[in-house]
Amino acid sequence: MESSRYSKFWLKTSAAVGCLSLLVFETVVFIAMPSSTKYKIYRFQFMIVLNLVFYPGSKYFWRRLVQNLVSPKTPALVKYAWKAAVLSFIIMAHFSSMCEYVYMGIEPSYIAMASWTCFGMYIILFTFLVSMGAVGFVLKRLKGRVVFKKKHQSLISALFTICFTIVAVKTAIMEPIIVNVEIQIENLPKSMDGTKLVLISDIHLGPTVGRSSVERIATMTNQLKPDILVMAGDLTDATVDAMGEAAEPLSRIIAPYGKY
Repeated sequence: MESSRYSKFWLKTSAAVGCLSLLVFETVVFIAMPSSTKYKIYRFQFMIVLNLVFYPGSKYFWRRLVQNLVSPKTPALVKYAWKAAVLSFIIMAHFSSMCEYVYMGIEPSYIAMASWTCFGMYIILFTFLVSMGAVGFVLKRLKGRVVFKKKHQSLISALFTICFTIVAVKTAIMEPIIVNVEIQIENLPKSMDGTKLVLISDIHLGPTVGRSSVERIATMTNQLKPDILVMAGDLTDATVDAMGEAAEPLSRIIAPYGKY
């Protein structure tokens, strides 16, 4: 009994000392670091937390995609190929948060694009599996028996995820869509009648978007001959140092009344 109290005391003391040390580090050491170093530390923390959060989901995926779909009657070659595919998908999804440190350049690498595609599939698959599981649960409660088996839930979720991913990737590699909108403004000076404002949003320079994409955007924008250019949303998913050269084509856009 005394030993248990002694252990709890030291556990609480160690936790308190750890929290105090972290607080001292944050207020004394961390605050004095250069912004670039702080950013790298924050990104590293984000990477660790994200992968820890993903770990239970990855175990869940393995159970639903492998244990629910692979049976003893499944041919050995098909079984091992499917397991390898699922494992590769999970590893690539986890690796996506590390791409900024390993595969970041003015043009996206195939590994980075594959990893972030798997990350997107990860989110889509999780949504479908949870939704199908909820449908199966409701049907079981209503019918009093299993109507929508987990095997079928997993299979449908996997097929839907693949279809959605194909559509998403196809949409992402298409040319940007130009939408023309005429805006009527009361009391606008006649000298400004016909002023053309071009809005570019969410370029997201980084692991999946590089300089060639920006050059295409800049060319298309100049062809519109804007009077004013407005850029909204996320320009980059990385640092200015890493993507500055990739963003350079944006400086070639001509807008007489300014770029904002």
